[in-house]
Amino acid sequence: MPLNALGWSTEEDEKLAELVQPHSYLYNLQDPSRKNILARESTWQEIAQQLSKPVEECKKRWRGLRDGYMRSKRIGTMHISKVGVFQKLQFLDESSVSNISKFQDNLIKKL
Repeated sequence: MPLNALGWSTEEDEKLAELVQPHSYLYNLQDPSRKNILARESTWQEIAQQLSKPVEECKKRWRGLRDGYMRSKRIGTMHISKVGVFQKLQFLDESSVSNISKFQDNLIKKL
């Protein structure tokens, strides 16, 4: 099982995406539960335990996956090695549209 530069395999990346998906407060800025720091930390501890990785490493890898996915959506290109992982991250599309809409609404109110 080949590892990327951070020491994560494609299978581990996909598993991380699967474990994060049911917990929208980890990625959706509009989720009211997002403010519950204890719930977020507890969830990250569970995810890290299931992956046998440190919590901070899981958080860092998640940010990298999420940001890479959003960047590829914006630019319109995707590296072939990321296709499987990015398919698992499509749940982010709904929350990103929600976050952008909320940002635009707030911006219009300020004008």
